[in-house]
Amino acid sequence: MDNVFLVGIDRDGTILDDKGQPYFGRDTNWRNLLTIYPEAVEGIKRLNSDPRSKVVVTTNQAGIALGLYQPETCEEINRYMDELLKTRGIKTEGWYYCPYVDAKYAKKRNLTADNPWVLEESEDRKPRIGMLIKAAERIGLTLESFTLTHDLSSIYYVGDKDSDVQTGLNAKGKGILV
Repeated sequence: MDNVFLVGIDRDGTILDDKGQPYFGRDTNWRNLLTIYPEAVEGIKRLNSDPRSKVVVTTNQAGIALGLYQPETCEEINRYMDELLKTRGIKTEGWYYCPYVDAKYAKKRNLTADNPWVLEESEDRKPRIGMLIKAAERIGLTLESFTLTHDLSSIYYVGDKDSDVQTGLNAKGKGILV
């Protein structure tokens, strides 16, 4: 695939208006609380208008490690949001989430070592690029192919936190803060 742009987009605070409240999904009535930023819809539509653009959504979900909700809840939210976006004419190549937290995060939150969602470090947790690598492979690309055969402007990561910008940079692309 020549001239492909891989665009990773953060979910909470970027597509989903989480109203500054962390851990979206902890409330059982999350469907009633879900608001998608209109600007995100317009931005992704613009990306979709270029056939070279491959949009994926990735999200850290520490609320799973904290026991605030289950992985199935995150998956249900992702499916629901994907369907909502489809009704607005938006296509994504996939949704990925990381339920893991690293040992440093776990210690700050008094999580015990027997918590299955605590790892010394996870390659999937942003700002690491494991979710982008999985997304690229699923659509028939590798991140290495971008650095070898494309210029570095072919990978983007859009999000609302410094760690999102760093994700783009760690993928040898560009990070965009919104």
